[in-house]
Amino acid sequence: MRYSCIVAMDAQRGIGADGKIPWQLPGDFKYFHEVTTGKHDDGTRNVAIMGRKTWDSLSEEHKPLPARTNIVISRNADLDLPEGAMRASSLDDALTQAAGLENAGEVFVIGGGEIFRDAIHRSECARLYITEIQNEFDCDTHFPEIPEDFVERRIIGERMEHDIAYCFLIYERNGHAKS
Repeated sequence: MRYSCIVAMDAQRGIGADGKIPWQLPGDFKYFHEVTTGKHDDGTRNVAIMGRKTWDSLSEEHKPLPARTNIVISRNADLDLPEGAMRASSLDDALTQAAGLENAGEVFVIGGGEIFRDAIHRSECARLYITEIQNEFDCDTHFPEIPEDFVERRIIGERMEHDIAYCFLIYERNGHAKS
């Protein structure tokens, strides 16, 4: 099953600090929402796959992420999740569950660091949506190096919010270009 990763990272590939995102960029949150929900007239819903720490970092009002099927990866079989969220024991399990959904649209891996390290190196990872933040933050979690078989296809303008410059980049893995 093909999927994409979506991430915001600072100039040192930092994605989080102490279980939280160390910046507040409403434009990036809006972009994340638009990309991961998509527009579907056929009744499908996109899937957001995340690790348990990423799930824990979401505010209660955003659990589960609305208008998406949420799959949370956790080794804890007793993890209590609300309606609209499913548990998977691994990325393989999450992808299998997503493939089995009759109304699944696009599949997005949304974090965190461990999940990204596993996801980005698999051939099924076809696209990377990266918010590239020009500033550096004191992060303790990082996005892995982008493999060489990914090619930058598009840059979506530079933005500035709260004295933080950023832009949106889209990479595609060679052989997975959108037709």
